[in-house]
Amino acid sequence: MRYIVLISLSLVVSSCGIGGQWMNGNPRAGKNIKPYLHYWEKGSMTEDGRRADSRVCGAGATVYGADHVAFSREQASTEMKVNERDDLDARERLRDIWKSCMKNKGYNYVR
Repeated sequence: MRYIVLISLSLVVSSCGIGGQWMNGNPRAGKNIKPYLHYWEKGSMTEDGRRADSRVCGAGATVYGADHVAFSREQASTEMKVNERDDLDARERLRDIWKSCMKNKGYNYVR
């Protein structure tokens, strides 16, 4: 009876992670993951031009670098409506405004 319990426990413990990240590794490892701004392209663009257009469209400077599209707390609080408790909806509206501006400047989102 003791052996059956030990075998059952060892099977449960060793098979819980089958197919999990610890066996297969990180699925993103080795993939080229680009910042969101890099997916926006237009015919005659440079990286600096794309960054400048992004800032003109409202994206703020971030600690993550110039290629990340983010909005400051001040921008989000300005965009917040009276009945909103947090700035998630305001940030989503800011992203929509930003996307529209980038499209108006001739950029296309290419995944």
